[in-house]
Formats: sequence, C-alpha cells, structure tokens
Amino acid sequence: MRKRLLALVLLPSLLTAQPLPDGVKASVAAELAVGIERVRDGDFEAGLLTLDGVARRLVAERGPAEDLAQAYLHLGVAYLGLRQDALANAKLRQALRQDPDLRLSPDEFAPRVIRALEEARRALAETAALERAAKDKRGAGGLLLLGLGGAAAAGIAATAIQSETPNHPPTASVTVNPDGQAITSITKLTFTATASDLDGNVLTYNWSFGDGTFASGTAVTHIYESNGTFDVTLTVSDGSSTTAVDSRITARTLTGLWRLSQPGFRDTRAYDLQQTGGALAGNAILGNGVRLGIFTALSRVADPREVALEHSDSSGFTSPPGGSCRLAIAGHANAGLDTITGVETCTLCSVCRPQQQRSIVMTR
Repeated sequence: MRKRLLALVLLPSLLTAQPLPDGVKASVAAELAVGIERVRDGDFEAGLLTLDGVARRLVAERGPAEDLAQAYLHLGVAYLGLRQDALANAKLRQALRQDPDLRLSPDEFAPRVIRALEEARRALAETAALERAAKDKRGAGGLLLLGLGGAAAAGIAATAIQSETPNHPPTASVTVNPDGQAITSITKLTFTATASDLDGNVLTYNWSFGDGTFASGTAVTHIYESNGTFDVTLTVSDGSSTTAVDSRITARTLTGLWRLSQPGFRDTRAYDLQQTGGALAGNAILGNGVRLGIFTALSRVADPREVALEHSDSSGFTSPPGGSCRLAIAGHANAGLDTITGVETCTLCSVCRPQQQRSIVMTR
C-alpha cells in the first residue's frame, strides 16, 4: 500500500486572516500550554489528545502560525516518546511548514528530538525539490515516481507524489460491549473501533477512558474502579490528520436499597446492599422491619451483571432444621443497573419447607 508523500498544507490566507478574539486566543493558549506541559512531563498519550484538539482548533479558528507550529512540534515530541517515528516525522514537518525557521535549544530538548527535527527539515527540503522536479517532468496527469537518497531515502524513499489529491481524514466508529451501565470494579467493557481511510494509509488507534488511563489498538478492554460518568475518546490517525470519536460510560456499584415487587419467602420486602469490589454485604429486611444478616462470603456480583445473595435469620449458617431459615437469590442486573431479576430459593426452614423457589424482581 503506497503512502502519500504530501500532507495537507494550510493556505497562506488561512494564517493571515483576522486574529482571534482575545478570549478565544487566551483559551487556545491555555490548552496549548496544558498539552505542552503534559508532553514535557512524559504523559505522551494525554498530551497527544490535548494537542491534537488544539491543532485542529487553531486550523478551524485561523489561529497564529507560531502557536500551530508549537502544537505540531510537541505532537512530534509525543510520538517520539511513544516510539512512533513515522508519525513524529509527519508532525515535525507540519511544524516546519508553519515556522520554517524553527530551531530547538539543547537546554530544552533532548538530542533525539533535535535530530528528528533536522531530519524532518531535510526531508521537507527534498520533498520540495521533488515536487519541483515532478512539475517539470510530469506528463498529462498521472504520477511520477522518483528515487531519493540521503534523509529522504531513510524515511520516504520511492514514494509516489500526487499533489493534486489532498489527504482525507479517516472515518471511525466505536462499539461498546456490554452496553448500558457498568458495575464498578466488575464489568469488563470491550471497546472496538471500526475505521477506514480513503487514502489507504496505515491507521493508529489511541484511547482515553476518561479516568486517567489510556490504551492503544483496535479493540481494548477496561474496568472502571470508581463510580462516575466518564467520557471515552478514540483518536484515529493516518499520520497527517486525525478523527476523534467520543463515547460516554457510567459506572456505579449495586450499593443501595433494593425493594421486591412482591414479598418473598418469610415476607422479605427489601435488601439493603453494600458493594465492595465483588462482595455484597448488608441486610434482608422483612415486612415487620427485622433485618437478617447477609453472608458476605456467599453474597457477590460477577462479570458482567450476575448477582448472588444468601442470608439466614440466625447467626449460624447450618443451624438445625426447623430452627433457621436460609434464603438464596440468584439474579441478573439489567443494563440500567436499576432492576435485578432472578429466583429466590428457601432451604432449611420449618415455615417455607425445603427447596421452594419463586421468581423475584427487585428495583431501586
């Protein structure tokens, strides 16, 4: 699959339009500063997400060329930190297109970054020479293939030029399984990306889960360890442009008061649950207000939304028959985590008789 040599180049008129309003300029500058700081702190994935948004905003809002150059420069640094040298080279060339005189101080940048910028500068110069040669030698339409030596041979040798065709950003979508809300510390969510690129470029996939964690790849899994609503962002890049797709995930525990739609065995009316990790504790509440203890070791929640409860009205799990009533529930929580549907079983009870079962529905 042949990659395009030419990336999108901003028209000069785009960068010489009316300046941004002061409020917008301050907002963009603040975002740029945050992204640069994240890259300098080594948080490359978070820096990528921030700086990519800044760069796209600067292009859309006709921001200053020097700010756009800094955004592309530090995107290149971030890609170098993630060992994605081809993407780093593309971003550094974009930085040089905005600021051809860009130079880096060894007091602020590592030698590897400075070398990468100079390699990008040489490649950009050779690309310009190649374009001029192509214009002189190209016939009526079609492509001209030329071999290059030097810096270009290392990164873009024998690459086709088609300057009339702009780069197309990739298209992408996300599916999440299982759907609905996630149970904190339990539900393993699978995020799957589907993407395509009209130019046939190789795509990279980076995920931000909204809780300070990140991943890369077309399909990733994640478990949320705290309650909340989280904005998940997939960023798909073809090396020259990116596409972001946002999703929103809510995670919460089963902690709370769950009421039965109809009284259960022994006139059970509700369960007051406390979830800690995969364990459930709390009380079963009878119609007369008596609370029966739940055995934590047997009361649990499992991936994806399976719920098990077991309780007794005595302090012992194996009291003599007739002296105790033990109730067990096996159920499944719905996608909204507001209903548990299952089966209640009564054992070791002089009132219910052994092994009786009935369907139950609990809501909160």
